[in-house]
Amino acid sequence: LAACVALGYFGTFFFAMRTSAFIRLKYQANYFDDILHQKPSYFDEEDHSQGTMTSRASGDPQQLEELMGMNMASVYMGIFSLVGSVAIAFSFGWKLALVALCVVVPILLACSYWRLRYEMVFNKMNDEVFAESSKFASESIGAFRTVASLTLEDSTCKRFERLCHEHVITAYKKARWV
Repeated sequence: LAACVALGYFGTFFFAMRTSAFIRLKYQANYFDDILHQKPSYFDEEDHSQGTMTSRASGDPQQLEELMGMNMASVYMGIFSLVGSVAIAFSFGWKLALVALCVVVPILLACSYWRLRYEMVFNKMNDEVFAESSKFASESIGAFRTVASLTLEDSTCKRFERLCHEHVITAYKKARWV
């Protein structure tokens, strides 16, 4: 049984990683191509600056890869393990299995929902926060002649460091709960 489970895990993770890498490759190429073929007025909006778009072009396909890769395989394995465990429990002792099903499974589902919700809020906060700092960095790099002519390199670097440092501290505080 252990050997079959090990082979099953290996196969699941192997094919999940191959699938996620293939999907990321295709999605990232299409994503970049679609960005390049936007109308010029699209890039005039505040949310579509060059730094934000660069961050999205690298971050969104990575998130899709993480979703389709080991994370999704882990979710499927968790569901199948739960269903299999409940089935085995009912075959050996239905009274204890019924108690466990009515007590343990709702707690397990509630905790899983809470963690998923919290991680989604955490990721959304990180995306918004680091989009701001990457936007600042992009604008500073785009105006490097102005920054250099006014000798603002140190203050620009310190401001960027301060932006990132505050975000990292906030992220660490929220990550403790996850």
